[in-house]
Amino acid sequence: MVQLVFVHGVATRDTPEYRAAIGNRDTLFRKLLFTGSDVSIHAPMWGQFVPAIPQTVFETDEGVTTYSLNIGPGPGMAGGLVGEVPVAPVGISDATIGAIGKQDPVAALDAICSEIADRAAREARDLNPEELAAFKRVNRAGFAGGRLV
Repeated sequence: MVQLVFVHGVATRDTPEYRAAIGNRDTLFRKLLFTGSDVSIHAPMWGQFVPAIPQTVFETDEGVTTYSLNIGPGPGMAGGLVGEVPVAPVGISDATIGAIGKQDPVAALDAICSEIADRAAREARDLNPEELAAFKRVNRAGFAGGRLV
């Protein structure tokens, strides 16, 4: 039996959204990486032992743009991620998912999959069959040089 221990990041709390994210993550591990294998997935949780972190701690970098594209918030999946509506960034004329995909298909696929998983977590629900099928196609694309198959 395969044993997988997934260690979460900091400031993680046991919420309905987090439980949905764990369920979806485990489903993806089982269906994409360990297909046909007996796997036991463990996700230790220690967030309850950490004191509450004031929200202001997370707002100390408001003026720092070192690790950003400096394009401002985009319209999200419904408006710009899958569409061709550009965000009007400074110095970048076309920041759509299509334009990113032309430069780096893997980054574009990663952004789309991240949004799919994040949306399901925000809605505290399981990934639906169509979303799981999309992850399978992307997983196969990784083995086909970035081309969806």
